[in-house]
Amino acid sequence: MEDWKPLMATQDFADALSHLPPPLPQTPVASLVAQRELAAPLGVQRAPSAPLILQEVMIPKALESVDESVSDDRLGTLGGSPSVRPWRRLFGRLFDCYMFALFFFFFLGLMFPRMFAENDKTFDQLLGLISLIAFIPFEAFCLWAFGTTPGKALYGTVVQKLGEARPEYSSAIRRAGSVYLNGWGLGIPIVSLFTLFSSYRSLKKEGAASWDKQLGWSVIHNHLSPLRWLLILGVWAFTAFVFVIINAT
Repeated sequence: MEDWKPLMATQDFADALSHLPPPLPQTPVASLVAQRELAAPLGVQRAPSAPLILQEVMIPKALESVDESVSDDRLGTLGGSPSVRPWRRLFGRLFDCYMFALFFFFFLGLMFPRMFAENDKTFDQLLGLISLIAFIPFEAFCLWAFGTTPGKALYGTVVQKLGEARPEYSSAIRRAGSVYLNGWGLGIPIVSLFTLFSSYRSLKKEGAASWDKQLGWSVIHNHLSPLRWLLILGVWAFTAFVFVIINAT
């Protein structure tokens, strides 16, 4: 009889265990938390699990959502602070202006050949100012249609309107006009020196040009490979050769 009581107690305990609900499947998060809890030294109180979940799950997921092909410069823009490349922006715009002026004067000469019959430097400077004004709608169209211009594309630069997948043409016109006014100083030689220097200081100090900050634009610079730099040098060499030929003729 005495041997029977422990046996019954053991049997009752086994029956009770059999009626317990099956354990819930452990998710990767729960398994990870459990491993961290078991790995803690005895007598050390661990912090609550919520920060651990955020650290082990939320941060890796956020990092996985970032495209690995994005360059270091572009990663700097994810936090809302675009990378600063003032000289790359300047030379990209100069290339745009030179190329646009080349085609602008070519078609203007075809339509009005008498305008270029005489070599008048004052008239040439006036035409240069007109070409800068005519460049505004062209640049706005490129930003609206492609998010970049030929010169910006050459230097791996993309211009985006914050919060919009594709900017409106009117918004692109306002940006191009603001660059012409606040950046180029209307193309007036002495005034443009002050406006360009002021824009450079603002870009280096605040991380964005005044027109981009006011109108809500972001400028992204992709990484340039050595092959791209060779392409840039080749394009500039060809451009200089073309202008030398035009001036010689």
